[in-house]
Formats: sequence, C-alpha cells, structure tokens
Amino acid sequence: MEELEEVLEELRTESGKGTPVLVEGIRDRKALSSLGVEGRILHLNGRRGLLASLEELEGCERAVVLTDFDRTGEELARRCSRHLRVMGVEPLLEPRERLKKLLRKEVKDVEGMARFLLRLAPGKE
Repeated sequence: MEELEEVLEELRTESGKGTPVLVEGIRDRKALSSLGVEGRILHLNGRRGLLASLEELEGCERAVVLTDFDRTGEELARRCSRHLRVMGVEPLLEPRERLKKLLRKEVKDVEGMARFLLRLAPGKE
C-alpha cells in the first residue's frame, strides 16, 4: 500500500506541475480525480481518435502515459509513446509500469485501480 501511495503522490505532483496525464476513457479520468490526481487528464478513446487527441499535447515537454494494464492498454501505450516522441514530447511510462507491477493480480485498469484503492483506504472518496 505504501508503494502504491508513493506512485499516486508522484502522479499528483507531476500533474500539479502541469504535465498532462493520458488515460483511455472518461471513467479513468474520473477515477484519477477521485484519487486526488488533478490537472490536465486527457482521455484517448474519444470521437477524435488517438492522433487528434495527442495533437493537443503539441508544445508540452512530457506527458504521463497511464493506459490500462491489459493487452490493449499495452499496445495503446506503445503507440502513444511512439507518436509523442515524434512530436518531441517525452512519454513518462514509469508510473504505469510501477502500478502494473504492484497491482498485477488485483487490477487490470485505471478505473479498477481507483475502486481497489478506495476500498483499501476508506474515507479517501
């Protein structure tokens, strides 16, 4: 639990500095907000498509890629990272990798991570 809270605190700090956080869907964005991660959280599975969503990050130095922990999320993370690098934006994948490792058996997505953590630490809602 301490390691999970540490990663979440890093996400809160990074987001608080203005670094965008990329998630798959609107529920993932709401889940992060419920965990205190505020700032610019963009969901990638909208009507505009991946490339149009990523174009919003033009001029950013870096962005946290926090896609789900399943096979689809892995592929999306790879595609985002590749496109971000081409745009000159550094993709931050470490928080996702750490969360995936810590939550391996318990959780497969960002939305589920929020439910899991809120169950473990009641009163955070």
